[in-house]
Amino acid sequence: MDIRLSDLIPESQDLVEKETLFLSRAQKKPLDHAEPLKPKRAPKINPILDMATQTELEHAIARIRYTQEEIELAKEHRQNRIELSRAAVKNAWSKKIKSKSYRKSRREDKQRVMALRAEASLSPTTERAASQPPTPTEHANPASQPPTAAPAAPDTLEARTQTLLREVLATRPVDVQVTFTGKNTQEKIEQVEKIFDLDKEFIREKETHKEKDMPTQEEVIVPGWNEWGGESIRPTSNSTNTTTVKRTGIEVRKRKDFNISHVIYNERGTETRNPKYGVKRLPYGYADEEEYQEALTLPLTKSHQPLKLFKKLIREEKDRRAI
Repeated sequence: MDIRLSDLIPESQDLVEKETLFLSRAQKKPLDHAEPLKPKRAPKINPILDMATQTELEHAIARIRYTQEEIELAKEHRQNRIELSRAAVKNAWSKKIKSKSYRKSRREDKQRVMALRAEASLSPTTERAASQPPTPTEHANPASQPPTAAPAAPDTLEARTQTLLREVLATRPVDVQVTFTGKNTQEKIEQVEKIFDLDKEFIREKETHKEKDMPTQEEVIVPGWNEWGGESIRPTSNSTNTTTVKRTGIEVRKRKDFNISHVIYNERGTETRNPKYGVKRLPYGYADEEEYQEALTLPLTKSHQPLKLFKKLIREEKDRRAI
């Protein structure tokens, strides 16, 4: 069968283009000179259309080991542990104090140090006494010499420490008197005494105010008939001639200056007014004292009273000034 060249050419134009693209593709190199294969890139995924599910998000978060906040928190915990360990090392001695053996060892060490100090203070005197030459004896005859003392105890370190401890423990405290020196010492002492006297005077005054303002209850015997008279005879109290006089007041705990040590509060300030500014007799036009007190306490300002009433209240004052 004869094959024509026209039979090999495709009839449509699309097939011709596909055939040319296929023939013009890059040829693969032989395996001997092959290059290392590069990893294929993953196809790009549209983040809007292909959203990750909840489980995939959790896996992605789990891949990150620590966040910055967790790192800072871990550093803070580590610093706290270091500070606590240092404090524990510093306070390790406090655990030993609880044991009796520790207290005993400390006491023995203290006694040993005191004994050594006492020995050091006594050693110069003994050396000085040993360095002095012996004095000539008055009695030339050895028979007439006084009897020698008994042999001393063995001079060992333990014996010396025991004797020194006895001397140290037997000592009594010395009374120390403080003396002031200087030119203006007496003046300073007087100033200090004055300050203390002022404090004492203030406390005394506050106590008198407390006693004065306290509520009292007193029994008064009224002199009556059918009783014996005379200077030496004291009146006898009974139900007919005895009355109780009560006075209202303020208890100590209810005072406003109870918890304030540097203040004296006058609880009867409203009652004990200055008599200089008081009125000796009731002014004309007032029936009793209550009416006069009410007139004094009534405010006359425009903010407290209407305009008509304000003018009515000050009418007498205006007329008097016009005259």
